[in-house]
Amino acid sequence: WAALTAAAAAHPRLRAAGRDGLVAWTTATGGAFAVKAAAGRRRPRFVRAFGAATSSSSMPSSHTAGAVAYAGAAVLRAPVTGLVVVPLAAGVAWSRAATGRHFPTDLAAGAALGALVAVGVHLAADRVSEEGGLERG
Repeated sequence: WAALTAAAAAHPRLRAAGRDGLVAWTTATGGAFAVKAAAGRRRPRFVRAFGAATSSSSMPSSHTAGAVAYAGAAVLRAPVTGLVVVPLAAGVAWSRAATGRHFPTDLAAGAALGALVAVGVHLAADRVSEEGGLERG
């Protein structure tokens, strides 16, 4: 996501999409960890070949929340970015289930959180730009 943001920063029409995406990713990831602390859901058993077990709660998937938030905020700002960010976000979510790190409901919760954050970031950025604080992009 940082690399995509850096690439977007180099293009004036995509700069705001990268900015919104990065803000949304940061917000959704932090929010997911706050929910994890309250949820305390055990993780599914997974194949050890994919690395060591994680001790944090399974619900929601913070990777999915961040990916969906980034993609959603970027697409809302510059729809053309969807060609790149939507498949990447879908791949992140799929990988969390495929490696046995999360239950499907964890992914759904992460995606819902990410979508809410994406819309919130988009609306907040529009509000700030109306007041003259940000470039709209």
